[in-house]
Amino acid sequence: MYRKTMREALEEARSYRDPVNEDKGFSSQQIKMAYGVLNDPRYKQGNYSGAYKAIEKIARGLASHPDVANALKRANEELDNDDKETIKPIIKQLQKSVKAHDKQAKQLQKDIQDEVKLESAASDKAKGMGLDYLSFGRYGKGGKVTHKNIGGTLTAVDKDEKPVKEPEDKKDDDSKMPADVMKTFNDIKNFEITDNNAEQVEKLEKARDDFDDAGKEKYAAEIDSALEELMDDEPENADDILSDLKQKIKDDFNESLEENFQNFTKADFAKLEADNEHGEAAEKLVQKFGTKEERNIIAVINIRHHKTGYISGPDFRERTRIVNKYYSRLK
Repeated sequence: MYRKTMREALEEARSYRDPVNEDKGFSSQQIKMAYGVLNDPRYKQGNYSGAYKAIEKIARGLASHPDVANALKRANEELDNDDKETIKPIIKQLQKSVKAHDKQAKQLQKDIQDEVKLESAASDKAKGMGLDYLSFGRYGKGGKVTHKNIGGTLTAVDKDEKPVKEPEDKKDDDSKMPADVMKTFNDIKNFEITDNNAEQVEKLEKARDDFDDAGKEKYAAEIDSALEELMDDEPENADDILSDLKQKIKDDFNESLEENFQNFTKADFAKLEADNEHGEAAEKLVQKFGTKEERNIIAVINIRHHKTGYISGPDFRERTRIVNKYYSRLK
């Protein structure tokens, strides 16, 4: 007579106590575990591939079970209205940033092309004189600098690399810039309009009111025009107007600006450095002591830095070289 072993008897008892319902080859317990994966915070926010792999680890093919597959699809596509409203302004901001960076890239490309043209003209003249190119617009023989590219003009320099006959600076004969106009100009000279937001509108309104109080109604009117463009959600047009205004102020008061550079002290330099305004510190230092060519070099470096948001290795080394050359002269 056949008798069950103890092991077989226990397994039979457990099967009565814990019945396993098979569904397309998978137990109800396995399907519940798959749902548990979908509720796991690691996969709940749309990590479809992660959830799929975790379910397949429970049992091969489980992710393809109709109920599990439908649940996976719902979890992957789920995005509530709050998420959509959060994402919309982010997308809008990214689109504006792309547009602004595109404008900056085009301007930088133009600056570089202009610089290359100037360098090319000086280079051709240097070659005609039998000079070798050394570095950063320097030309000479046997490693000794005898000429430099100054504003596109090949100019002879002495042993200190100063022009033997430096090109004359063009200066305006207008009156000196009043202190209140100078202050407002300094507030906006490094300001760039990139977006229509409260902070930028407030800064422009303050500059407009300050110019108006200083009796510079024409400058205030230009700021108003920039504000109108900004309110129409045209930050690029607003920035163009502001850039033109800054250049006009420079042209109107060139002599006064240069005097401001001449009053630059070691304490002023240290403050700018502490405020992380290294480009402005270098600019004011070279305006006080440097050659016209060095002023042009620093200006171009600052333009590139401002456009890209960072300073390249060669530009950093060249700026440092010029700063170290004149820093000891500050009082």
